[in-house]
Amino acid sequence: MSRGGTGLYATMATRTSDRFPQEYLEQTVTDLKVGEHSVVPATALVVDGNMKCWLRPDVVCEIDRTALNTTTPCIMVWREEKGYVVGLHTCKAYRWRISSNSAVSDGANLIPVAEVRY
Repeated sequence: MSRGGTGLYATMATRTSDRFPQEYLEQTVTDLKVGEHSVVPATALVVDGNMKCWLRPDVVCEIDRTALNTTTPCIMVWREEKGYVVGLHTCKAYRWRISSNSAVSDGANLIPVAEVRY
């Protein structure tokens, strides 16, 4: 008689290591490499008085399937050769405020957005 697990986890292959697996660590917007994309909360995007867009660098990227199952409005972020690209298609009902934050005006600690897709 087997005393192993049951259900889904019983059939999953097990990997082992003496190190914590990289894929289980949080990834922020700044961790994205050229060619990668992710989903982030809509609050990651900041709009300044000139309608320029910026990303908060410390925002944690979500796994696509997790973001699709949440009620939190999310945006897509791609890292391309030209820089960061933001897609607003997933949050048509969300509205942003123009930020009066002084950090936005000089771009301190924020990532400039190269393109907005909507």
